[in-house]
Amino acid sequence: MDTDSLLAPRPYGADKEAPARRSVVVLHGGQYADSAAHSLMCARTVADAVTNLGGEAHLVESDGCAIPSLVDKLDSELEAILTIADVPRDAGTLQGLLNYLDIPYAGSGVAGCSTAALPVTVRRLLQAADVPVPPYGLVRPHASPHREAHRIMQEASSWSVCIQSLAPARRPAGPGDTAWTGPAFAAEPDALTDLLTLAAPHGPLMYESDIGGQTLWVAVIDDLEGQPHTLPVQEATPSLAPASKEILARARQLALRAQAALHLRGYSLHRFTRYQDTLLIWRGVQIHPDLSPTGRLFQIAEAHHGWTHPDFVNALLNTCVTDQSYEGL
Repeated sequence: MDTDSLLAPRPYGADKEAPARRSVVVLHGGQYADSAAHSLMCARTVADAVTNLGGEAHLVESDGCAIPSLVDKLDSELEAILTIADVPRDAGTLQGLLNYLDIPYAGSGVAGCSTAALPVTVRRLLQAADVPVPPYGLVRPHASPHREAHRIMQEASSWSVCIQSLAPARRPAGPGDTAWTGPAFAAEPDALTDLLTLAAPHGPLMYESDIGGQTLWVAVIDDLEGQPHTLPVQEATPSLAPASKEILARARQLALRAQAALHLRGYSLHRFTRYQDTLLIWRGVQIHPDLSPTGRLFQIAEAHHGWTHPDFVNALLNTCVTDQSYEGL
């Protein structure tokens, strides 16, 4: 892929006239009460934008149970956009349902969503694509927490360490449930020993160096031809010296490389850390970013294109495809 050619502005279709009667399923939900509430708020703003575009929006829980009945009930063709708040371990199943029902949707397909739910696989794919990632690895389940903490701190190059579970996240049993859910951080061996002892029953676990520095956000949105395009980088740590033009261009190129390596499409937000002024490390990706007017993805698009929120939602909806139709682009 010639990434340099993908940095130039391309037509997104924000100004493209929407279908006369656009019917959009806005899927929302989250694994925890606060994330579910935020997702619903975001879904309502997207639904309002669809209404402002002259369309009809249908709010649907992310279990997808109501979608087949909507297909039978409505005369118009459906499109879907997801505002779910987190990436479940069964990610990709909802996209599989939409593919089966032949409902085009905005965002990544089965391959991208299922890959994004596997942190170790993500980092291995990025390493193979020459996208720098922090030191990471698996926590040895049968090693003593004390010995494992010292080993991890040494391999993490003296940075603080993030510990997260690779097991399916479970919903809290109730208000009094204080079970460890992670991810969590530790900056020295004794604290990491305590953290590993607490997290061990929720394994398997992975660790990753929490490298400090300037945070850079790179938004990727597909154009009308299904090609990814990066928007100007948002520097989220204004107290630090601004990144050079070379670093910003490098971040955009690495985001495109990561987008391809992880089989993502539609739209996403990649997070990088700049440290020692000139070094970039990939830190994460949001495949279901906040799509509300206060969300980072819209704010980046608004600053660059001058879009209204309905323009933004229209641009995303104009990228709607199924896995089958995307392969034909």
